[in-house]
Amino acid sequence: MTSESSGPRTPHHFEDCPECDGDLEYQTQSDAMCQDCEAVFIHEIRTSRHLLWRFTHEDGLTEVVARAE
Repeated sequence: MTSESSGPRTPHHFEDCPECDGDLEYQTQSDAMCQDCEAVFIHEIRTSRHLLWRFTHEDGLTEVVARAE
């Protein structure tokens, strides 16, 4: 008996800043920063859902600002 995997994960990157529509640049696979307003975000993958969290050094992850599947 073989088990089938769900297949390889589809790569996804959020490209636009949810705050100013500027371009996001990924510093690492999960850390993104807007080139225009310098807002910082964390890209998290939970199973097949991609979440983009707003991040501040004072508060850490504050809220999900974008989702994709």
